[in-house]
Amino acid sequence: RHDMISFARDPDPDKDPLYTNPFPGRILKEHQIVGAVRFRRWYAVGAECTASKMWKDLYPACNMHGELKPDDWYVFYHEKREVIEERMQERARNFWLDDHTAFLDIQTLSYNAHQAMFTLGTLRVEFFDAGYMIHREGMKESFADS
Repeated sequence: RHDMISFARDPDPDKDPLYTNPFPGRILKEHQIVGAVRFRRWYAVGAECTASKMWKDLYPACNMHGELKPDDWYVFYHEKREVIEERMQERARNFWLDDHTAFLDIQTLSYNAHQAMFTLGTLRVEFFDAGYMIHREGMKESFADS
């Protein structure tokens, strides 16, 4: 199955983990994750709104304004799938992504031995006051000496 954490090990103890996932941490067929996937939430501390008095009465604080601070969470590819899923549920229960979140960056550093190349893959999700979000993908590749 392919989803956000398809690189993780299958939780079924009756299955041979090397049969269900012969290369733990392998993504995009030939890229090996280096270490972990990083989820970086950029959140604002909140600031007084600079809107008119009518809007200030409705919204006394602007949640997504002010200084942005990072909050990192790492998902290591060698962890069991059920551990990762439980941590995701815990973050959801604690509202890790809240109305102060401006951006969420999901970053993966991988290595492709066939091409002697490192790739930094980034997915940025931008959250807006109006309630919508936009995602932006980015890849940066660099070749290692062979």
